[in-house]
Amino acid sequence: MARITALLFASLFLSPLSAASPTRASPLLASRQDTDNEGLHSLMLAAGKLFFGTATDVRYLDNKAHQAIVQNPNEFGMIVPENSQKWGELEKEDKGKVDFTNTDIIAAQAKGNGQLFRCHVLVWGAQLPSYVTSTSWTEKTLSDVLQAHITTTVTHFGSQCYSWDVVSEALSSSPDSNTLSTTSLFHQVLGASYIPFSFYWTSLAADPSSKLYYNDFNLELSPSKAQGAVDIVHLIRNYTSPTGEKNKARIDGIGLQSHLFVSSVPSLPSLTSTLELFTNLSLEVSFSELDISHSSLSPSPNATQIEQQEKDYMTVISACLAVKGCVGITVWGFSDKYSWVKDAFPGKGGGCLYDENMKNKGSWFAVAEVLRRAGVVRRGAVAVDASLDGEVAVAVNSTTTVEGEGGGGGGRDPDEAVRKAARSGELMRGVNGTELMVAAGEEVGDAQGKGQGVVNGARRWVVTGWGGWVVVMGWGFWGFWGILSS
Repeated sequence: MARITALLFASLFLSPLSAASPTRASPLLASRQDTDNEGLHSLMLAAGKLFFGTATDVRYLDNKAHQAIVQNPNEFGMIVPENSQKWGELEKEDKGKVDFTNTDIIAAQAKGNGQLFRCHVLVWGAQLPSYVTSTSWTEKTLSDVLQAHITTTVTHFGSQCYSWDVVSEALSSSPDSNTLSTTSLFHQVLGASYIPFSFYWTSLAADPSSKLYYNDFNLELSPSKAQGAVDIVHLIRNYTSPTGEKNKARIDGIGLQSHLFVSSVPSLPSLTSTLELFTNLSLEVSFSELDISHSSLSPSPNATQIEQQEKDYMTVISACLAVKGCVGITVWGFSDKYSWVKDAFPGKGGGCLYDENMKNKGSWFAVAEVLRRAGVVRRGAVAVDASLDGEVAVAVNSTTTVEGEGGGGGGRDPDEAVRKAARSGELMRGVNGTELMVAAGEEVGDAQGKGQGVVNGARRWVVTGWGGWVVVMGWGFWGFWGILSS
């Protein structure tokens, strides 16, 4: 008789983390394996994604402890220059005098360590050269300068860049607005056309293998702003060049910056829905500047707040794992010592995966645990007993049968239950009350991308893959996602 195995990432909602220490979480589950020697990038690869990365820069080169972590390709498989590649850093002095030295150092590090290199950022309304902000521009003169900057910079780095952040933060910062920011110099002189113009010239200069991204904040928090990003995608794709060429401006991805605060992270359904808004446009997506900060560091965050931060990180990671087109996650600095948040928002912070002494925090272990489980399941080596009175226990390299019955099926044999659920599209309910949705269809494998809808308040769908595993995702009041194989 075939046996049913299931994995529920119940640590998101069902199995709370302990936060006894600010630098390390207690075991998430009784049978939790230690992740001390597993790097986040290696775990991300095992989970089927492309990278786990971090921002860094030349000003951290003298910190040996920091460098030992950032140059470990098992920990970070992608690095991105936090500031040194921005226009104002490249042309600090005279117009046309471009200095790539600092960014070249970071690019060489990435190459030497076998890490991907993300290039950031070509066109942004801040950190511009002084001559750009002080000159009275016409449409023609600013277009010429912008084109020259893009072409010179992109050509210099050539095929070194996995991706380019072509334009960042073009949308209004108003929470519920889908309109473009009118405070940008580029918008004031060139109007909305500066966005597709920038993608057009980047498309011409960039290596064909480099991905071209639009990058912005609060896309995951505001449906209106996310729709504004969708509008930008269409604007780029419908662009007619100055010479009358159509369909020459390329966009390949959307970066969700995700500068978030503890207890204000969107739900898993909300995050996956936002990611899918873009993947449905045949774009890849990534969480591009992730940090989850405490809204106050005085007094120091208590155990409950630390635990919530861990859960919030797990939610974001799980959202990327849940969406096929999410290729990876980049944190905007990995240590609280160098976090941009404490300078930009005094009194807030503590949002990184490492503390100021370069020690793994509880949030690091929470992220590692989610990735480790996903990787183990992808290799088909784990089973989970979901019948433990609201708890979930991982049993590695063993087989555990989920006890349950198919809705309307009337039988308690779990194999028959899942077969009936697969045929009827009804719920399979574990004895602890956890609900799993199997999409309708005689063959579950034929249900990929189908079965969406609402049953008893639980949104659900089924996707297949991962070495023969069937991925069942859904949530109700408590929220969860899981993996089934039969």
